[in-house]
Amino acid sequence: MPLAELDETSLILQDLEQELRRRNLPIPPPPPPVLPDVPHDITSVSSETVMEAMVMLDGLTSFARTLAGRADTVAAEKANAYRVKRAEAFLALREEKATGTRMTNEEIQARLDANSELNRLRDDQLKAEAFRGMVRALASGYESKGAILSRELSRRASRGEKE
Repeated sequence: MPLAELDETSLILQDLEQELRRRNLPIPPPPPPVLPDVPHDITSVSSETVMEAMVMLDGLTSFARTLAGRADTVAAEKANAYRVKRAEAFLALREEKATGTRMTNEEIQARLDANSELNRLRDDQLKAEAFRGMVRALASGYESKGAILSRELSRRASRGEKE
């Protein structure tokens, strides 16, 4: 399943978002598809430019955290689907063994490892977990950059710097 489709299949997410709307809790909108252009030396740009970049980074942070929350839910759903299907497959193999099919515990494990449906579910889970980790890292980076810009604005204000 492609990453773009991971959360579209989530009934839990649909229910959660409906509940958030019911409680008038808006979900942050997607940010513009461009990162703010801030030079390495932020002391060389105007306070207005620093403020604009800080606001954009705050929006990116909010949206990334929302995506991370969605990814938490999707990853939990995918993990649960994998565990349930694996348990069902394991019990079916144990039943097969109990009814006379000769099979060692290692063969049971090998059959589970080779099960294409289980492998697909596990891949979906791993994609969701990887996406969650990436989005969390991005949110942290956006937040750190925004904090740097905030400190620069505070520094300018405390020195009474005018443009």
